[in-house]
Amino acid sequence: MLRVAILLDGPAWKRWEAECVRLLLDSNRAVVPLLMMKKSAPDRHGGSFAWRALRRWLTRASSSLAAAEEALPPAPILMLHEDGAQELGKLKRYGLDAILSFHKGELNPGLLRAAKYGVWEFRYGDDLFRDAAGYSYRNLLDGATTSAVALVRRGEEPGTEFALREGALPAAAHSYARNIDAIHRFSASWPALVCRDIAAGRLPGSLKRPKPPRMVGADLAALISGPTAKGTAQLIWKTAARKARNFFARWFVAEHWNVGVVDRPIDRFLDAEPADPSEIRWFPRRRRYIADPFGMQIDGKLHVLVEEYDYGTNKGVIKALLSEEEEGGEARPAIELPVHMSYPYLLRERDEIFCIPETHQASEVSLYKAVEFPGRWEKIGVLIRDFRAVDATVFRHDGRWWLFCTDESEGPNSHLHIWYAEELTGPWLPHPLNPVKMDIRSARPAGTPFQRDGQLFRPAQDCSATYGGAVMINRILALSTTEFAEETVHRLAPLPESPYGEGLHTLSSAGSRTLIDAKVETVDLKVFALRVKARVKMLLQGSAAG
Repeated sequence: MLRVAILLDGPAWKRWEAECVRLLLDSNRAVVPLLMMKKSAPDRHGGSFAWRALRRWLTRASSSLAAAEEALPPAPILMLHEDGAQELGKLKRYGLDAILSFHKGELNPGLLRAAKYGVWEFRYGDDLFRDAAGYSYRNLLDGATTSAVALVRRGEEPGTEFALREGALPAAAHSYARNIDAIHRFSASWPALVCRDIAAGRLPGSLKRPKPPRMVGADLAALISGPTAKGTAQLIWKTAARKARNFFARWFVAEHWNVGVVDRPIDRFLDAEPADPSEIRWFPRRRRYIADPFGMQIDGKLHVLVEEYDYGTNKGVIKALLSEEEEGGEARPAIELPVHMSYPYLLRERDEIFCIPETHQASEVSLYKAVEFPGRWEKIGVLIRDFRAVDATVFRHDGRWWLFCTDESEGPNSHLHIWYAEELTGPWLPHPLNPVKMDIRSARPAGTPFQRDGQLFRPAQDCSATYGGAVMINRILALSTTEFAEETVHRLAPLPESPYGEGLHTLSSAGSRTLIDAKVETVDLKVFALRVKARVKMLLQGSAAG
């Protein structure tokens, strides 16, 4: 068990802080032998009276719950005076592995060396804000679409932080309060996850990598201390306008996806994206949209499996297309279940063709074998049970099978999980670092991994501005049963000049050709009527059940 002390600003704490420590204790990898309290630091975000009043009102959900000692198992309490120098000698007797600090002020340098793995604190944004409220103010005022969070180890040198875990989530642009709460929920489990890794002998690699803020000194101080009455009014207006736009889009705007073929192999997209819309041969537009294309060339013909989605049923089924028949012809039934299906991932193994469609509503990852490709399939097994996997992507690398997916329950667009197996049919084991990545910008799978010059690349979705906004190509730096690391090397954005210029979320290999999909968003009154009907039906069912 790691011994982690908690440092608070005073005798009470905020709701998210209590949840963070609860998750740490529930992990059974850490104990809290000491509770440290320090007089609250002055509000470094200052600003106008209007800003201070707004902040107090909007963050009331995160206000103090109870005395800290009531929310923890019995533990000694150490009060820190001024910078804490007087109490440094007392800390040695506790043999601390880490100090998790929720204190917003400065600390004595000696305190940074009082635990084996130092002092851990949360930081927000590229400028390493110490407070989510001030960061959210600046972020939403600037119209950012994502919020960035890091759990860092305080560096002994001024202006340095050592990243333990980092991630990004979508900004709740329509609500300042919800944005703060979303940031805290997103990162509350991180101290527990870092303790898990350290206890298993996997010291976070970035413990040794300094993370300097983008801005330092007077520039940073000016940035985080300047909320004004004018800025507060602008924030209120902007969030209200975004809320209205979100409401309109949720009811009246429909996405229409379509599939296109590009005559170049997938690795060529590392060099450039399509130069103009004429390079993409789109399938005919249909009443029901098609997306998530995966294909194989057999006897010179390109067969494509897609998700066909019907707004009337809010359900997707798997259909088969043949690209040479008038650029697609009619979609033929392939696989259909009572639950929603999508992302019909195709692979070939030992001269047999398999499909792994997304069925997260069934809480399983299933394997289908082609009886007569592409129209007849037989379910031959379940790879993963009791897990709501999204966009499962399976490939062979270094003698093992790997499965990448996100988790519908935790975050379908942000929480990346890995599983591995010796055989395609399993058994499949979860990666010990799961979730290996939490980033709305480049986590969710978006097609087939591929190799180039001995390096492995993985397409992923960028959902930061909109669902399926673009495809990010990540280079996998480390992949083993104990390690994972990747970096983004290229971004494929939709072409605004094309008929589907508002999103792109699949890049899949089909031999010498590549399949993509893209979307256009339109106001659709028929879809609005279907949404109202579904809402009324749900309300009536709820009333009958009550």
